[in-house]
Amino acid sequence: MGPESLTLRHIGAAIGREIAFEVISVEQARAELSETMPSIDVEAVLAGWKPGTAAPPQVSTIIEEVTGRPAHTFGQWTKDHATDFR
Repeated sequence: MGPESLTLRHIGAAIGREIAFEVISVEQARAELSETMPSIDVEAVLAGWKPGTAAPPQVSTIIEEVTGRPAHTFGQWTKDHATDFR
């Protein structure tokens, strides 16, 4: 949680190109993940992803409230680290 929602679009903007992604069903994700990991790990990954599909990501102002200055955004972090994604 931070001052903005995190998306792959931030990384794409930082490196100057669009990053394509595809929404797939839980069943398809399960099948694809099962090709490379044990069932218990697949279910753990899916459980971790589930909250992100149920509601918009939460944002927070807690860093600014605690430190007295705005938190760095994910967008700024991606710009600072753009070379790491190339």
